[in-house]
Amino acid sequence: MIYSEILLILFLILNIFLKNRIVFFSLLFLLILKILNLQKYFTFFKSNGIEIGMIVITTSALFPIFEENFFFLKDIKKFFHLKYFIAIIIGSFLSWIAGKGVLLIAKKPDFSVFFLIGITIGILFFNGVSVGPLIAYGIFYLIFKNN
Repeated sequence: MIYSEILLILFLILNIFLKNRIVFFSLLFLLILKILNLQKYFTFFKSNGIEIGMIVITTSALFPIFEENFFFLKDIKKFFHLKYFIAIIIGSFLSWIAGKGVLLIAKKPDFSVFFLIGITIGILFFNGVSVGPLIAYGIFYLIFKNN
């Protein structure tokens, strides 16, 4: 077994104990591709995986609109409340940061292991969730963009 497979298995076992399904299933998927010698699909997922994931996450976030929990004309007054305006600003800012993260992932994919370690620490010690790789890359980019 090569180093990357051992690392995948270690993270897989750790995330079983952390009950982190997102990272667990992501690692399991990669390990299965590797074990079944389906590396030809790595390029596809490297190129399209983030976009596919963002489509799934965005679709999930849009469900309330289609379940009629949000009716635009009825809820239009929310646009004039400070907390909803702040939500729009935060969403815009995080979208911008994630965009920087996408750029950095393409240039420096080797940081992924370190972000995964950080995300695992966040889950283990701070009750965090693993939805932040793009944001982590984006913040890292903003801090170190001149280095």
